[in-house]
Amino acid sequence: MNITKKVMIIIISITLTTVALSICASQSILKNLCSGEATRSIGRTVSVLTQFDSIMNEFEDNCEQISQLIQLSLNDNETSDINKADEQKKQKLIDRISKNKYSNFYVVDENYNITSKLKEHYNYNDNEIYRILNTVEKNTDKHDFNGIVSTDDYQYMVCVKPILTYISGGSYLVIIEPFSGDIYKESENFSGSVFIKKISLNDLKSFNKIKVNDRIIFNRYTDDLVTSYTKVDSYGGSDNVYISLEEKSMVVQNVKMNLYKFIAIIIIIFVLANFIIYFSIKTVIVDRMLKINIAVNKIINTFDLKTRILADNRQDEISILSSDLNSMFSILEQYSEKMKYISGHDTVTRLLNRRSLEEIGENLIRDNKEFSCAFIDIDNFKKINDFFGHNTGDEVLCIIADYLMTYGKDKISCGRIGGDEFLVIIEGEGNKEKIIDMVKYMFDKLKDNIYFRGTSYNVKASIGISYFPEHGETFSQILQNSDIAMYNVKNNERNNYCIFQRELFNSLEVESKILEGIKKGEFEAYFQPIIDLKTGIINGAEALIRWNTCEGVISPNKFIPLAKSNGYIIEIDKMVIEQSCKLIRELIDNGIEDFQISINTSFKLLSQKRFLSNLMEVIRRYNIGVKNIKLEITEDETIEDLEYMTDLLRRIRECGIQVSIDDFGTGYSSFNYIKTLPLDVLKIDKSLLRDMEKDERTKHIIKTIINLAHILNLSVTCEGVETKEQFQLLEKLNCDNIQGYYLSRPLKINDFKAFISMYVSN
Repeated sequence: MNITKKVMIIIISITLTTVALSICASQSILKNLCSGEATRSIGRTVSVLTQFDSIMNEFEDNCEQISQLIQLSLNDNETSDINKADEQKKQKLIDRISKNKYSNFYVVDENYNITSKLKEHYNYNDNEIYRILNTVEKNTDKHDFNGIVSTDDYQYMVCVKPILTYISGGSYLVIIEPFSGDIYKESENFSGSVFIKKISLNDLKSFNKIKVNDRIIFNRYTDDLVTSYTKVDSYGGSDNVYISLEEKSMVVQNVKMNLYKFIAIIIIIFVLANFIIYFSIKTVIVDRMLKINIAVNKIINTFDLKTRILADNRQDEISILSSDLNSMFSILEQYSEKMKYISGHDTVTRLLNRRSLEEIGENLIRDNKEFSCAFIDIDNFKKINDFFGHNTGDEVLCIIADYLMTYGKDKISCGRIGGDEFLVIIEGEGNKEKIIDMVKYMFDKLKDNIYFRGTSYNVKASIGISYFPEHGETFSQILQNSDIAMYNVKNNERNNYCIFQRELFNSLEVESKILEGIKKGEFEAYFQPIIDLKTGIINGAEALIRWNTCEGVISPNKFIPLAKSNGYIIEIDKMVIEQSCKLIRELIDNGIEDFQISINTSFKLLSQKRFLSNLMEVIRRYNIGVKNIKLEITEDETIEDLEYMTDLLRRIRECGIQVSIDDFGTGYSSFNYIKTLPLDVLKIDKSLLRDMEKDERTKHIIKTIINLAHILNLSVTCEGVETKEQFQLLEKLNCDNIQGYYLSRPLKINDFKAFISMYVSN
């Protein structure tokens, strides 16, 4: 969220808070006013009740007068039936009743049957009249009645008075008057209405309950209306008959309107003030900060540290910040140039480093430009370091670097790629002749001893040369072939150069040397420790084959493919199994029992009919447990006969021996394929770990592989871990085990036993 939005949110929050407080204060004022209105409503309700009692008394008095008038008329005629009375008197009686303000007059006999209808202003149906008279008959002694009768739809004032005559047999006057709302006339200021209505107690739960003069008044204020209910005695279908008083609160409404106007004015004032504050902050602070932000983002996106923030004339904290940032950018620019130089150059010799040379070579190949590559290795340089120290060795390297830089011309790149290894790339027309010329120049410089601080050093070099595109399609191939040519010199006369030829790796020669090496016992198992990341304990090792010849150690990549093709790999694998079981026995004898060695097994050996029985025989002979052995297979080996391998691996695991798939991520690997094989461990190839500390995509890929492997109940081992950063990152990614040069290089059996012994003692 940008600062402009934050400022706006703060301003809006202050405004809303102020408005909310104003509304709360208004509500408190209105609440007090409403309480006063409710109190006033109770007083009006008491007045209504008083007038209601007066109306009922007046109604009864009127009924009494009319009944006496009828009595006089009947006594003069000596009859109890008004219909038999003198017509003149009867008409006079009816005229007087018709002028009466009440609506319906009836004469009934002792059984409450209507004998005469004196006045019928409202034409009630017979059922309604019947319900009224029936209710009165049930709730009176037939001599006197004055009260409210409630039916399903209406409420009526009903009064019954006896008509007494000299003649035996009585009759009764019944007056029925429907209720109207016009029963409260206290003042002209009353703007409400009064009703007689039926209502249940459930509807009155939300009302306040107040007792006044032995009466219960239910009172409530809702919005702009004050409502009161008071129960009155009634007869008929329901006794829940109440006098209802409803009145609009004009005072509250007027105050509410004024308060709303006041709040509206406050809002308008705050909005205007906020806009002024907002635009002031935006102009004085935000816009200037955005300029700083734009400059910083430009540097982040383009890495152009030459970018500077435009200065303004204001002398405040922001202008000081801009100046300080510009100073920081200048320092970072200098530091970046220095780091750029360091990242592309060797810190000892100031020549280009391996990374820069690889980039140059790959660019030349991408542009399809011819070039020559010379791999220079200083002979016996280790002796200089051992006898005279590394500082002296570094000085010698710097002298050789000076020779190269002195020769360096246009389109010639010189660099140091290893301890005592240099690389020269010459591009352009005549590069092959130029590379030979450079080599002769170097030999001419090195023919005499190097003198440093009064000491003479005899330094010689072996140089291998390869050409693009003749000797490879990629720079790694060109570099490897230059290396091969250089080693050819080292293995022969040294202090010479050799141009790469395919014959340097003649398969027949290497094959014959493999068989000879097996007979001489030149093949030896080396052991690289494996550590459990959860416990920090070294719980195993991987057995790795090495070929120790009189010329030196030959890389497995150079002989294992040939050994697999001619079948010699079977004898090599058997020898590794034998040496591994022997080592486990020695470790157990020294008290280290929970130790597991992973043994690489080829398809050639696994396809032997008696492989599993022979393996179990070796395990029994050395009296070790099946838990101490783990077999490693590569994915390309398993696909040669997937059905057979699946069955064999199942039988191996049934014997209690764990199975691991090696080099995951370098070939056909997929989890759809992995899940079909009976496996225990998945080993991630070191090629996937390259640059994982810097590359987020690589990190996510490794994390996904680990998580999916765990879902398949597979333990995960990462090989080729070389840095502390890789170790810590894999630990965070929940990897189970690691191996690599960060922990230890592969060790000879005696060195490995010494390593484990030292580890246990520590």
